[in-house]
Amino acid sequence: MNKDDIQSISNLINDLDQKAAKAVADKEYDEAVTIYQEILGAYETLRLEKSCGRTLLNIANVMLLKGDTEKAKEYIDIAADINDLQNDYMDCVNIQILRSNMYLPSAYRCVEV
Repeated sequence: MNKDDIQSISNLINDLDQKAAKAVADKEYDEAVTIYQEILGAYETLRLEKSCGRTLLNIANVMLLKGDTEKAKEYIDIAADINDLQNDYMDCVNIQILRSNMYLPSAYRCVEV
């Protein structure tokens, strides 16, 4: 894969991330998860699986919005195991926020990540 291919995929990931954020804002949660899964596929194509932690946290956030705390916990746990996230202070904080949100009634959840 050459530099232009990598740049194209990087641009695609950015575009998809914006599209997913819009889907979340529009409460189209299933669409958002589908888009985030496309992003995970792009990371896999680039062999950057260790960089997909934020996307996994975004999926966990959507699962919390849908009320599926068990699925959210699965994604949070996977993301927490990724080394890149363990070294990033903000992501460590986001993981803890998402974990604590699982135990709050839905009316009190803080879902901005």
